[in-house]
Amino acid sequence: MSIETRTTEIMGSIKSASKETYHKSEVLPELLSLQQEIVAHTFKAEHTDLNALRIWDVENRLEQINESCGGVATEDLVRFKSGCRLMCNMIKAEYSGNRGKKSVPRPGQDAIQACNTQKC
Repeated sequence: MSIETRTTEIMGSIKSASKETYHKSEVLPELLSLQQEIVAHTFKAEHTDLNALRIWDVENRLEQINESCGGVATEDLVRFKSGCRLMCNMIKAEYSGNRGKKSVPRPGQDAIQACNTQKC
């Protein structure tokens, strides 16, 4: 099987990240879903708990495979790792943004209540 055929097969099987645009509330769940699909494709039957694995585990596994094969996919691995860093940064940004929103008091009653508890 050629690399192009396998790539097309894998890309066709990925269901997440299929829309052109996303609402803010859809971004994090979609990124996490994409991460899990990539993990599942990489580890298939090797691990029983795929939910515990993350994208950096995929990077490490692919590095091991590449080294054992004599570094035949080093350029492809560099491009993949660049995309993984982008995805990790997007996930981190979504988590920190979502947590930041929750810690800021909402206008109205929440702001008054926060002010009362801090003795403004």
